[in-house]
Amino acid sequence: MENRRSKREAILNSALKIFERDGFYKAKVEDIAKEANVGKGTIYEYFDSKKDLFYQMVKSMVDQYIDDIQRIAEEDIDAISKLQNIVGFHLKPNKCDGNLGYVIHVEAIKSGIGEELKLLYMGLRSRQIDLTEKIILEGIESKVFKEINAYMAAMFFIGGVHQFNIELNHIERNSDNEKNIDVEEILDTFLNGLAR
Repeated sequence: MENRRSKREAILNSALKIFERDGFYKAKVEDIAKEANVGKGTIYEYFDSKKDLFYQMVKSMVDQYIDDIQRIAEEDIDAISKLQNIVGFHLKPNKCDGNLGYVIHVEAIKSGIGEELKLLYMGLRSRQIDLTEKIILEGIESKVFKEINAYMAAMFFIGGVHQFNIELNHIERNSDNEKNIDVEEILDTFLNGLAR
């Protein structure tokens, strides 16, 4: 069973490299098999099609992301430190930066996988908000945060963090437009808001 799992992971890791390099349409199952050191037929023992392989690759990345955020949410530290760690985690370059992000977000929709990925991302968004809401409720309970609508605050927080990630990792800038985005400043703006 362990060998089967490791072979599947090798295929998924190889798919990640090939899809990032070639895009969804140009990627060949043969190249993924070669990269994974398996025969082309072996891929079809694990995945129904190239679309299924692509979907399972994205799902694997989403599952890993959720595990990472869950770990942060369950750390034995105060709520502010947890939020700080979530911001820091999101601002680090990740597997969805660059070309693979484009492949996942643009080509996948054209390929017909868009609806399945939409459901996957809706589940991801829901989980992100749930975990962040839990952290905010911890902060309210420990009197670090005031009584607020924790769900709404979680939506604002996650939305803001994702926008900063896009600004840092997906939008090309020239040096004149370069902005320094700092974890402490993001958190301070979120926690203290705009009011005097």
